Amino acid sequence: MGLDEAYLDIAGLFSPRTAMRRLIAEIAACVGITCSVGIGPNKLVAKVASDADKPGGFVVLSREQACERFAGSPPALVPGIGPKTAARLAGMGFATLAQLAGAPEGVLVERFGPNLGRELRRRARFEAVGRVGGPRKVVSESRERTFETDISDAERMRAEIARMAEELCDGLATRGRRGRTIGIKVRLDDFTTVTRARTIAEPTCSAEQVRAVALALLREYAPPRPVRLLGVRVAGLQGDGAAAQGPSWRSGEREDQLSLPV
Repeated sequence: MGLDEAYLDIAGLFSPRTAMRRLIAEIAACVGITCSVGIGPNKLVAKVASDADKPGGFVVLSREQACERFAGSPPALVPGIGPKTAARLAGMGFATLAQLAGAPEGVLVERFGPNLGRELRRRARFEAVGRVGGPRKVVSESRERTFETDISDAERMRAEIARMAEELCDGLATRGRRGRTIGIKVRLDDFTTVTRARTIAEPTCSAEQVRAVALALLREYAPPRPVRLLGVRVAGLQGDGAAAQGPSWRSGEREDQLSLPV
């Protein structure tokens, strides 16, 4: 996940707890740093468990135990629920994970939309289906940015789209990749997320062409509210580099997963 955190699928290990304690000891001996480990039935439980007793924590929780242990914690404890969303939830009377887990789904859907509303309730219940995935074929690349302060200025939006298109195409060209589908992603200040895409006749990694299409899509959509995030994507990749293998997250249930922040 980054320089200091990883997920491991440990469902097949004979004694996963012993293996993880051995791993912690080996890291300390070889690198001289400590780790916090969280083990749970899905990535969400494992991640929150790994943060629970830092530094040097080792927490193993079932989904039900996570719900009980963190019932009085604020929703922002859970990855995917940011400060702004947590503040809006508190204003609705959902100041703890237990309150959010018991919230009527219809109330959350009405306020946050069908996707985010249902996802907030699932996360409060520590329900997740994301799994540690295997290699997959790279079929798209994107660049996106979340802004510290929501932006409304159309000129700045165009400048950000143009910059990301340049960065994206530089990367595509370096890896010998080209694509026919060019898209944008826009997340508004109310967390509404909109995507728009257009397929062109021939695959490209031309920054000029990708920039022109992305800007046209942004102009056609004309965000009606301040923007929290912008992104540019090229999909349907072709070329030698498009067969490269990389990690992915795939849907499905997992039995035991580990989050290991170093």
